[in-house]
Amino acid sequence: MWQWFLAGGLILANVATVLVVVVVVRRHLRPAVAPGRPDEVAGQGNPPMADLDARLAARAERLRRLLAAADERIAELRRLSEEPHAAGVAAPLADRRRSEILRLADEGVDPVGIARQVGMHVGEVELMLNLDRSAPMERA
Repeated sequence: MWQWFLAGGLILANVATVLVVVVVVRRHLRPAVAPGRPDEVAGQGNPPMADLDARLAARAERLRRLLAAADERIAELRRLSEEPHAAGVAAPLADRRRSEILRLADEGVDPVGIARQVGMHVGEVELMLNLDRSAPMERA
């Protein structure tokens, strides 16, 4: 029975030793800082802290401006997407361009010639032709 008390005492002593070591190490590693709030410390002639504070304030202000500009752009895009003519203008233009590309291809014009005639890149023309070949039912 006394062995249990001895083992418990040893465990308790080891735990206390570890706690003392942790406290001593933390105090040793803690930087010396003047008492008071961080903004008071920055104003007490600590140039790196004052410089850091100024840089952070400038970046925060820049972020506020960027967010405001992004919000304005989002609102403009939403407004434009809700206008009735927004969907109706792009679709006929794309359909006319697609029809022209397919007509020229049916006439035997190569993709480079089609691209020159419709004012598109060759890759775009080839993509449209390949998409049309992969979906022949939609062409009719």
